[in-house]
Amino acid sequence: MKILIIVIPLLYSCASIAVDKTPPQGEMIYDILLSIRDVRLNNEPLCRVVSTTRNAENLTFGNHLSTIFSTSYNSSTINTIKSSCALSKHEESNKITDIWDCKFEIAESSKEGEFISSSMVAFGVNAKSLNYQPGTLRCF
Repeated sequence: MKILIIVIPLLYSCASIAVDKTPPQGEMIYDILLSIRDVRLNNEPLCRVVSTTRNAENLTFGNHLSTIFSTSYNSSTINTIKSSCALSKHEESNKITDIWDCKFEIAESSKEGEFISSSMVAFGVNAKSLNYQPGTLRCF
């Protein structure tokens, strides 16, 4: 009987809900990236960007993506995109949530391969629901 008193709490503590360690597929991540285009950047403390061509008070994440992607528009420069996700944690209001921390790195270079500029956006995807985790949007 004493062994049950020790073993049951131990088993219960180990029986937390497991997170699937398989990263979300690429199409899903790009779907989520595009689905958060209407997020207002003035509400995102880690993605407050300045624009010389747009009203900063009304900037959305979609506006920011358009600016990033526009660097190679109608020019001889080349944009390359690298994307990846890694399992991580997000804490908000003393609650820790398992997330996939996804990042998109955009590098602009000349046709000769010389570096011109780069930027990165990152956000979390809830590991259980596979939806955007609010409060995780970051712009660099």
